[in-house]
Amino acid sequence: MSSKAGTQTPIFANHFFGQSGVFLFTYPRGLALIFFFRKPLETGFKNMIRNLSKIGLGVANRQNEMIELALTNGFAAIEIDMDDMVGRAESFGNDFACQFIKSCKVNPGIFELPIDFDASDEAYQKSLDRLAHILELAEATQANRCYVEISPASNEMPYHENFEKQRVRIVALAEKLAGKNIQLGLVLNALESARQGKNHEFIYKVEDLLTFVKAIGQPNVGIAFDAFHWVIGGGSRDQFESLGVNEIIDVRLSDVSSEIDLSKATNGARLLPKSDDDSICQSVYDWLVKNEYSGTLAVCASSRNLDSENPQQIVAQYKRILDLLDGKEIPSSEVVAEAEPVATAE
Repeated sequence: MSSKAGTQTPIFANHFFGQSGVFLFTYPRGLALIFFFRKPLETGFKNMIRNLSKIGLGVANRQNEMIELALTNGFAAIEIDMDDMVGRAESFGNDFACQFIKSCKVNPGIFELPIDFDASDEAYQKSLDRLAHILELAEATQANRCYVEISPASNEMPYHENFEKQRVRIVALAEKLAGKNIQLGLVLNALESARQGKNHEFIYKVEDLLTFVKAIGQPNVGIAFDAFHWVIGGGSRDQFESLGVNEIIDVRLSDVSSEIDLSKATNGARLLPKSDDDSICQSVYDWLVKNEYSGTLAVCASSRNLDSENPQQIVAQYKRILDLLDGKEIPSSEVVAEAEPVATAE
């Protein structure tokens, strides 16, 4: 049916697939226009970004696989493997390296910056030589958050000397990142095993990390909060809630059993977050909503403590956990029993 000669009235239909959808305009003569879009993410606060982290996903760490898992389960972003992206860019060019993340409807959540602040001058300079290319790729994909794990021990320098060396390096790096509007989150590693065999202990306690970030004093440098290491590193809920929301660059949620010796804990002890008052994850989540946190948020349980090795089922379980933390009712048929805590190394 047409209103004017040469024109046709379209028949409108829309279809939804998970968090994505398609607007489909069909015409009597068989022509069709299709528009793909992503539905707004439904969380307690509209700007919080559900991020799919590579931790706990086993073999499903390739970028295209993570994109598919994120789209299927309503995650708005994925963690970018920057080392892999740089390698592909060096072999095939920047456009090829960035094509998946630029063409899909998933955002770059955060990426690990492949830099060791504790390295020798020569090794550190080599890592800086790659920085320009990394920043180029980050800009091309609109990735504006990165993280670096602070080594909790050193063979070369005692604490105070190492503190100043790394502080100076991070300040200089932060200025370069700021030029590309990139934030840097520092990750705490509180595991005792990470300090074994080293001559000098460094930052492995929450209190020391907070002091370090304050000494750095850069507005784009903050904390990549990991609930698991926060508890093992002696951090409290009050210490977390004393932070400014802008000091938190990224959030990783996983609980740790109160029944294990924290000094002997390993990554295998990462449990799924619990949605009850005893869980630090629930209190952290509630605080983030209350304070309108707008950064990335991921579930990071150990694969040892999940009921499945299937990546699709793992990510679906992560989505259910986030929905529970957000106060959503989950059908009983979808609730998965929690695995027993495992304290052995992965």
